[in-house]
Amino acid sequence: MNNKTFRPSFKSIFPKPYLLPILFLLTLAAYLGNDLLKINLFLSIDFLFGSVAVWLIIWLFGLPIGGVVGFLVSLKTWVAWGHPYAVIIFTLETVIVGYFWQRNKQNLLTLTGLYWLLIGMPLVWLFYRIVMGLGTISALMILFKQPLNGIFNALVAIFIINAIEALDKKKIVSSGRYDLSFQNVLFNLLFAFVVVPALLLITWTADNTYQSMQENVQDRIDTQKVVISNLIFDWYETKSEILGVVLNNAENGASSDLTSPYYADFKAIEVVNNGEGALNCATLPNIRFNPDTLELFIKVAHQGSAANSCVVGIVDQETLGEQLNSVLASDVIQFILRKPTGEVIASYPEDETLVALDEGEIISLESGLSQWLTKQQLPIMARNAQSFYFKRMQIREDIPWTLFTFVPARSYIDGLQYQYLVSLGVLLGIFAIALLMSALVSRTLVKPLSHLATETSNLPDKLASNQGFSLPQSPVVEIASLGTNFQDMADKLAQQFQDLRQVNQQLGEQKEELSITLTNLQNTQAQLVQSEKMAALGQLVAGIAHEINTPLGAIRSSIENIDDFLKTHLLDIPQFFQNLSPDHQKQFLQLLEQTTQQPLAITSKEKRQIRRKLMAQLDEHNIPNSDSISDTLVDIGIYENIDPFIEMLKDPQQDHLLQMSYQFSSLQRSTQTIVTATERAAKIVFALKTYARHDYKGELLKANIIDGLDTVLTLYHNQLKHGVEVVQKYEQVPEILCYPDELNQVWTNLIHNALQAMGYKGILTLEVGVRDRHIQVNITDNGQGIPPEIQEKIFQPFFTTKSSGEGSGLGLDIVKKIIDKHQGMIKVTSVPGNTTFQVMIPLEPGE
Repeated sequence: MNNKTFRPSFKSIFPKPYLLPILFLLTLAAYLGNDLLKINLFLSIDFLFGSVAVWLIIWLFGLPIGGVVGFLVSLKTWVAWGHPYAVIIFTLETVIVGYFWQRNKQNLLTLTGLYWLLIGMPLVWLFYRIVMGLGTISALMILFKQPLNGIFNALVAIFIINAIEALDKKKIVSSGRYDLSFQNVLFNLLFAFVVVPALLLITWTADNTYQSMQENVQDRIDTQKVVISNLIFDWYETKSEILGVVLNNAENGASSDLTSPYYADFKAIEVVNNGEGALNCATLPNIRFNPDTLELFIKVAHQGSAANSCVVGIVDQETLGEQLNSVLASDVIQFILRKPTGEVIASYPEDETLVALDEGEIISLESGLSQWLTKQQLPIMARNAQSFYFKRMQIREDIPWTLFTFVPARSYIDGLQYQYLVSLGVLLGIFAIALLMSALVSRTLVKPLSHLATETSNLPDKLASNQGFSLPQSPVVEIASLGTNFQDMADKLAQQFQDLRQVNQQLGEQKEELSITLTNLQNTQAQLVQSEKMAALGQLVAGIAHEINTPLGAIRSSIENIDDFLKTHLLDIPQFFQNLSPDHQKQFLQLLEQTTQQPLAITSKEKRQIRRKLMAQLDEHNIPNSDSISDTLVDIGIYENIDPFIEMLKDPQQDHLLQMSYQFSSLQRSTQTIVTATERAAKIVFALKTYARHDYKGELLKANIIDGLDTVLTLYHNQLKHGVEVVQKYEQVPEILCYPDELNQVWTNLIHNALQAMGYKGILTLEVGVRDRHIQVNITDNGQGIPPEIQEKIFQPFFTTKSSGEGSGLGLDIVKKIIDKHQGMIKVTSVPGNTTFQVMIPLEPGE
């Protein structure tokens, strides 16, 4: 019978920091189970529970640790019982049963029973009967008791393990299965339902037997106590009567013949009168013992006597012992008569060797009864057999002697042991039968269920492949009904599988059609997105055309200026430079160089200020025509620092020099204009190309969000430059994996909507930063705002607030889908004068 509950996962039951404390607590429980936590069944037969904790340690921590703990805690039996044989037997049980339990995962009860039958019980007989020489009955009692104790402890341990397994929800959740065997649980329960009541019943019967034995001992001691007390009282009364005769004679003035045999038991008799001698009747006790001479002093006085006289007699205590022994010699009962100070007055046997009260262990029982056991290191059975039951009592108030009455326990213990032996044998037989019957019944009941589980495993595959299977037959009505129901269910499932095959075939065809439809829808969606992009681009065409025509016009004008210069002055240039002196050549070239370093465009006001400044400088050097010369200098880009050119300006050919300077500076400015216009046109074309491209691969690419925003701003430059102030608040952000062309569509739609909302007049604010592992883009305008009642509808497809023909209603719907595709979010906050669309794109896909 498999026990599938062996070796749990520590992490599923106990966190790692608790393992050492749990091991310590279980070890302590194992020790206490062999000492304080034991349960007495009857007499000195105790059930020890240390092995329960040992089995739990083996289950949790493995056999090596469990074996060491089992050996250590079993040493307690060596101390308690005075021999090492129990240590050997219990350690072997731990190692052998634990090994097979761990290796083969067999039922712990079965393994424990087999151990005691094959190994444990033979060892008990060997050690206790042969080696130690215990009596047959005592050895048999141990032989029967220890297997019962071991099997019962295994039952308790397995119930605890099953309870822990049943409560181990983490293991069930993590593994998706439950390892507790129904057959194993049923076997344990059936066994427990039989043996626990039997154990309780036999324990109750044994306890009643023990109580009856104690009552018999109590009755016997009480009876003998009365006999002994009466004998002592009669002896005392007899001696008192003799002394009373002497007292009467003395009071009557008559003398007593103390040599008469009538007074033979007295060593001496003295009449005491108050005021005469050293003795005082009032202070003398009725009876007194002299430990030095072993003599008894008995006083007799008349009650209420006015003379206050008494008679004291000295009696040898042996006379009391002889009288008691002559009467009680034929009885096995023994006694000791003691004074309060402990001196022995009389005993049977006379040598007082029957019981040494101070040298043994005394156990108090009921009704004043006690049991004396020797302290010798003997098995508990042997100590019980050598023990005595005794009771102590005071004879009478005026006789302060204590009587100890003893009864040897051997005859009673032998009778109890025989009855207990029969009870243990019956109980062991019940355990054995219960093991066999529990195994048979649990197997009979569970086997059909196991067969049913095997046959119905992978039931769908079997039905799909038309495999036949046979369901079990069971004498149990419920199980048989379960098998029938499973058979009916299997037949219906087989039919349903046939139907499912047809449905699956139809679903496959429909799936293929749906796949084609989905592909078409995806293509349509992509076309819609591209169409929306092109529609937005179409709205920009006029502005873009103007933006491109402007630099093209500048390029054409500059080329015409260059062409005119070349046609007019190309052939004159060599001669012009030959006519210049070296100094004038140097000054002329320096003049041309300085013209290229000044800004191309200045305001009229600035020109007038520079012209007046230059005229003043020319006048200081007495250069004629300062007015026209300053105009020429400003036109060619000389705004200051004319000192290096003063000599050249004083030359008579100054007009020709200035004219040629003007022509050359115009040529340089034309080339600069061509470069600037070309760069502007190239930027517009690049932005247009970037925006209009379509990524058919649909792959994530590394891109910078800010680059996309700048591309869209470039395309909208014509709409922005005539009344829109663009505020760019960009933080440094990393590149992210995204679909750049689709995000450009987002920025286009949002910026276009913002411009329309402002009527192309206002402030457009773009903010980019990193927030909460997302790139956050805010696009804000100061337009008229979005009414609250429609803010939740603006992302719905085909919803628009624009006039017919101005919008399709798909712009923000496409924006929402693109943001969702990036696993981001978009939200809008709007009040008149401030509308913000906030877009959040994760830095890493899936965050």
